[in-house]
Parts: sequence; structure tokens; C-alpha cells
Amino acid sequence: EKIEDVLVFTRGCSAEDRLTLIANFHSHDTKAIAVKTPWPKGANLFDVVAEKNPTHLPVGLDGTVQATLPPLGVLVLAAGGVKVVPPTVVSVTPRHGRVAELPAD
Repeated sequence: EKIEDVLVFTRGCSAEDRLTLIANFHSHDTKAIAVKTPWPKGANLFDVVAEKNPTHLPVGLDGTVQATLPPLGVLVLAAGGVKVVPPTVVSVTPRHGRVAELPAD
């Protein structure tokens, strides 16, 4: 179900390393969201970008997570909390010092 001004996506290199990002792009409205995630009922998800007191969300029926996001709020959810991963750059496009050229619409 589409939620106006809310972006939701899940990405990961493996089933164990998935993240779900939920972002409220509205500058004034708080958004109540219920989104389907790839995790099973009962999994515990944590906001891995919170600086302190990370949000903890249990996964409900059919993999659904419910949350309330303040204006311009964001959650980056992962099962089991923060994992320390070394920074890695695979590629940068365009190369440094180059100008990106986009087709005119």
C-alpha cells in the first residue's frame, strides 16, 4: 500500500544482512506506517542508525512492522542490531573530477 511522502525499501547482500529503510519526507506531518518486511513473525528489528536509545520493533503477522515516523524521520531496521562492517568502496561513477551528463527531458 502506498503511503504519501514515505519511502520504504529493503536491500542486502544476503538474507542475514538485510536492511529496511523507512523515511518520512513530509516536513510537517507525522506518519503512522505498517509495512511488510522480509523477516518472520517475532523477529526483533532495531534502528541501526540511532545515536542512542534505538527504536526496537517486533515483526508481526505476515512480516508486518508498525511504526510512527515524525516529520523528516527515518528508520534503518536490521535484525539483531548493529553489525560492525568496515567501509568499502566498490566503484564511484562518474570518476572523480568528471562531470555527470544527464539526457535532457
